[in-house]
Amino acid sequence: MRRRGAALLRRLAVGSVCRQEAAVLAHYARGDAAAPLSLLSLEGNPAMHRSAIPHAPTARSVAVRTAFLTVKDAADYLGLSPHTLYVWRHRRQGPPSFRMGPRGRVMYRVEALDTWIREQELADSRSNTSLSPLAVVPQPRSNRMPDA
Repeated sequence: MRRRGAALLRRLAVGSVCRQEAAVLAHYARGDAAAPLSLLSLEGNPAMHRSAIPHAPTARSVAVRTAFLTVKDAADYLGLSPHTLYVWRHRRQGPPSFRMGPRGRVMYRVEALDTWIREQELADSRSNTSLSPLAVVPQPRSNRMPDA
């Protein structure tokens, strides 16, 4: 809905939104789950076709969307660019990924990303004080002079 709402707002700004779309947008802006059916008339407005009206997300679709991330979503989640994730995947570095579906879309599990982040933190001496060279007790130097 956000994408459709943003598009409607842009069109509203330039004056190319019909009254029905403006009324539906006003309902969504107020937080209503769905506009009244009287506003969703399909006659004479192809933008108001059933397929253009956003459906309320089901609990299952939300769970699937939060369990798996596309490359772009995983990059946003990690604060990286999608290109970085593609390069890391090619080099067999970075977080674990897999291909899903008939198109072979690259996907990431949120749990795998969180685990990978924890592993990165533990491997870094700035986050893991036991690896820090500053935490090691310095060895005493010998006062012995080398023979000339």
